[in-house]
Formats: sequence, C-alpha cells, structure tokens
Amino acid sequence: MRKIGILAIAGVLAVVFAGCGGNDSSNPPPGLLGIDSPQDLSTRPLLTVVYTVPSLPTEEITVDIYSDYLSDGDIANDPYLGFIATQWPDTGGTVFFGVDFGNPDIPYYRSFLDFPLDGSTGEPVIPLNATVVFATLDVFVNSVYYAGTISSNVDLVYYTPPTRLTPQAYSLEALASLPFDFYSSDQSRFVLIDVTSLMAEAQRQGFPDFQVRFAIPGY
Repeated sequence: MRKIGILAIAGVLAVVFAGCGGNDSSNPPPGLLGIDSPQDLSTRPLLTVVYTVPSLPTEEITVDIYSDYLSDGDIANDPYLGFIATQWPDTGGTVFFGVDFGNPDIPYYRSFLDFPLDGSTGEPVIPLNATVVFATLDVFVNSVYYAGTISSNVDLVYYTPPTRLTPQAYSLEALASLPFDFYSSDQSRFVLIDVTSLMAEAQRQGFPDFQVRFAIPGY
C-alpha cells in the first residue's frame, strides 16, 4: 500500500491575486494544479482495476497499472502562442491543469495521463473480455496554486499513438466524464478518484490504453 508523505516533494501553495479577495469564498476563481508523473514509481499515477472474466465470473481479479510517464503530458492554451503540448522529459515530472494566474497572459492547461492496458510497457494486461467491477486512480498532487476548492472534470479521451500528445487533444470530445473537486489541502498528498465509469467505457470500446484528461470546465 502506498504511504502518503514518503517523499519530500517540494510544492508551492499560493493564493490568487490580492484583488480577488472580494470574491465569494464559496465560489473561488480557478487556479493551477500539478500532478506528479515521475520516472520513480513511488508517486507516479496509479490505476487500480478490479474485474471479472467470463471463465471465472465469481472471481474478482485486481491489478495495478502505473501510468506511462513517457506518454503523460499537458497542453497549454496560450492566447499568443497557441496550443503547446509538453511531454517527458520537458514536463520535469509534473503535468499541470487549470489557469496560471501567475502569468500575465493567463494560459490555460489541461493534463493527460496514459495507462496501457495491453501490457506494452510491462504492466498487467486487462483482457478485452473483462468486466470492470471497480476502478480507482491514485494521483500525487505536488503543487497547488489556488485557494479553497477547484472543481474539475476528469474526461475519458482517446488519441493514438499515446506517445505523440498533439495540441488537438486539448479539444478532444470527452467519451465519458465525471466531476471531481480538488482542495488546497491536497498539496503533497495522494488523492484517490473513483473512475469506474470511465474505465468501464474504455473497456467497452476496446481501447488498448486508458487515457484521461484533467480540465477545469470552461477552460
């Protein structure tokens, strides 16, 4: 089992502009959040899937699949430079989503995580005839740049090849989506997300990879 706080990851907790202090605290402006995606397995995003197969319908099988850090990345939507896709090693082990209030041009980010389901990176294989019972996504938040709560969407997307994250993925149609709230207190912590509905849809469509996009609605 993972242990929270096993690494001293440096993160920065910042608040939005002082001029925003008059905003309704129950509806704060969106901010920027960083998810750890390093080569080190200790804080790399982890997908856990519980499934059954027709030959053993009453036996639940559990597998853990780490993200492919070489394929994880983020895309910035900059009003002057356009869409900019970044993958390893340029991510530096962190993928971002949200709104960068620290940048006067205010670029928007969406982050992408890729989990191979076919064993292509040495991770466990999930058979195409498997039925998903339960699935979770465990991510380590290594930096937050907002105060209070940030409401996000976790989208199931699919692009190929996953090693070529292109700017077009920013606007891909979500094949399934779920809302999820992050908090400023998530700084330097693992956050567990129930992605059963997204994983079930990826399995139904026979995708060789489980690919998710994190985004703030409207950005």
